[in-house]
Amino acid sequence: MPLAIAPPATPSRWDELRTAAVEVYTLLNDWLINSSRVKLIEKVNFYQMLGSLISAGVPPTEGVALLIRQTENKKLQRVLQDIYQLMQEGDSLATAMRQNDDVFAPATCSVVAAGEQSGRLDQVLKELADQSERLYRLQKKMGSIMLYPVILLGVVVLLVVIMMVVIVPRLLTLFDSAEALPWPTRFLISTSQFFQHSWGWLLLLVVALWVVWWRWRRTRIGSLLWDKLRLHLPLLGPLLRDMTLTRVSRLFSFLLASGIPIVEALRMVAHAAESEQYTQRLLIATRDITKGITLTENLTGQEHYFPQMFVHMVEVGEKTANIEGMMRRISVFYEERTERRIASIAKILEPAIMIVLACITLFMIAAVYLPILQLSDQVL
Repeated sequence: MPLAIAPPATPSRWDELRTAAVEVYTLLNDWLINSSRVKLIEKVNFYQMLGSLISAGVPPTEGVALLIRQTENKKLQRVLQDIYQLMQEGDSLATAMRQNDDVFAPATCSVVAAGEQSGRLDQVLKELADQSERLYRLQKKMGSIMLYPVILLGVVVLLVVIMMVVIVPRLLTLFDSAEALPWPTRFLISTSQFFQHSWGWLLLLVVALWVVWWRWRRTRIGSLLWDKLRLHLPLLGPLLRDMTLTRVSRLFSFLLASGIPIVEALRMVAHAAESEQYTQRLLIATRDITKGITLTENLTGQEHYFPQMFVHMVEVGEKTANIEGMMRRISVFYEERTERRIASIAKILEPAIMIVLACITLFMIAAVYLPILQLSDQVL
């Protein structure tokens, strides 16, 4: 009896949908991982652990392989896998890191390259971790003083919206019977009616303004003007300036101590300043140094960005041929000054926010209770 050969099974509609769903999920997951960011503290941990492994005698390639399994951040895990593969193919650690410039800045890669060339890679990584951790602590303190006002502002906005949309409309029937409403009540009613009838247009306007502002900030002129505005703001401007000077002086000192030439180091510092105003000024100084003009001459006359004390200390460093040591002292001074400014701003913001909240609360109470008192007088 001849054997019957069954035709190949065709995939069902459900199997096709499931396969398509898996592909969409994979693409979406890859996009989310690739577009995510690696936090500074995660890079600090990477520098510390890799430096410790190398100090213990573990080769850099094997050290990276060990850290892949210990890394929780999926983006950093993929970056380390790519670095490991490149190092397996013969690239150095610095060269492999340069292939992932969205995670590791050019200045960081140059420092690692200098450490590899000098045979001090473990020490350089530990110093890099220390410098990055100092920067992380400053950023965290800056974020902490801004978190409190942002939370309070969010609560105030939420309460005002609830008041306008829920409470005020219920009181309108009562207020309509009053002959002459007080101006706080009229303002509250008009605002409530605007929220109810035009909230969609208001939301659209806010989104449109945000998109325009975001695109304007990404332009060259927009980024320069926005950065200049930030640096001239009261309270916040001096704090941002001190934070930038701390970052610039610390990184400049670190690069010089790693054996990187002053012109190349200053160019890296300019791109790592995270301020367009400072980037432009430092790039001009980099160009002028190649022409024989000293760094002190470049920074003189820009007191708002480089205070006289900063310029004077740079001048002393150039005259004593110890610019690296002087920059290190400058970074310590401005780091301590930044911490004091953060503490001062926190003390100023707390009572200021409470005063604003009290004013808003009193206005809302007056807008609600003044007509009620007026109606009571009319009844009596």
